[in-house]
Order: sequence, then C-alpha cells, then structure tokens
Amino acid sequence: MPDQKSRDSEEFLPNDEIARFVNKDQVEKVLRFANLGTDTSLIDFVSDDANQLFLILVSMSSKDEEQVSFLEALKAHLFTNKSLPITFQGARNAVGDKVFWWQPYSPSGGDCPRLPLHIQRCGRIQKDLFQINQWRFIAPVFGTGQDFRFHFRKSVVLPYLEVKQRVESRGFFGEVLQVIVHAAHINAPNLIKTAP
Repeated sequence: MPDQKSRDSEEFLPNDEIARFVNKDQVEKVLRFANLGTDTSLIDFVSDDANQLFLILVSMSSKDEEQVSFLEALKAHLFTNKSLPITFQGARNAVGDKVFWWQPYSPSGGDCPRLPLHIQRCGRIQKDLFQINQWRFIAPVFGTGQDFRFHFRKSVVLPYLEVKQRVESRGFFGEVLQVIVHAAHINAPNLIKTAP
C-alpha cells in the first residue's frame, strides 16, 4: 500500500486511497484466503462500514498467520470504522491472560460504553499489532463546522505532508508552524485545494 509520510515520518493512508484497496473483489479474495468464504453480508459489512478495520487486519496479517478472521467477531459485536480507535485491556485469571477489545462509543453514536469483546485467539502480539497499525488508517480530517482546538492522543498520525521550516509565530507557551495537510484530509467545500 502506498502510504504517505507525516511530518513525524509516520505512515498514513490518505482517505482517498482507501477505496482503491477495499473494493468488493479485493475483499472477497482476502476473505477466501482467510477461509471465511464469500459471505455477502461480511463483504457488504467491510465495504459499507468497516473498510478501515479491514485494512488494519490485513496489514496485521502475514503469510503464515492471517488476522482477517477477527472480522466475524467484530461484526457480530457491532465494531465498525466508527469504533476506531479501539483500545485494549488485559485481565488475568487462573487460566491465563485475556485481551479485551473496547470501543469508545456505541455504534449508534452515543457516548455510552459498550461491553468489551474477548476474541479467543487474540493475544498480546495481535493487540500490539492492532494498536500500532490502526493509526495509519485513521488520520483525522479537518474541515468546516469543527472546533478550532483539537486534542489528539500521542499516537495519532497527523496527515501533514510538509512543515515549513520558518516559525510563523513564537510565544511563551509555544510556537505556530505552517504545515501542508494532505488534500484528502481537508473537508472544506468552499476552500480551493492546491496540490503540494
């Protein structure tokens, strides 16, 4: 996947590239490879509601171990792109460690917490892979109608292509820099977009 690099050299997939990698034919091929068959409801789920989740699971997979089969459990527990970023919590019992998937919001859009999801074969390695990979596919989109101030987690990959070397303004509490944001991450219909 041709990722862009942010100003911190973090890779991100621009929003306008997601459709190129997640179309029904590609999804069907990957599901067949993961021994999930060609269930049209799962293909539709990925295409309509979970293309970013799908890409995260594909990027976690290797030739020897696929992770895409987690999609069935995520679909059954109403995890979608809107659930991202997903956080994890561990618990230990007499049998061993368990990893629980948490989504910050309910699928209906409210702030109520959802019940955690435990996937039997998801361990620390899968959790770490998911946490690292999810940020590449959920770079924020900036636009009209949003608050002026943002608070981002440390892990968020910002879709900056370039940071101008000259400081625009400097003060006691910080400095202001001019940055070039990837055009696919600007949602301002009346703004003229220029290519970098």
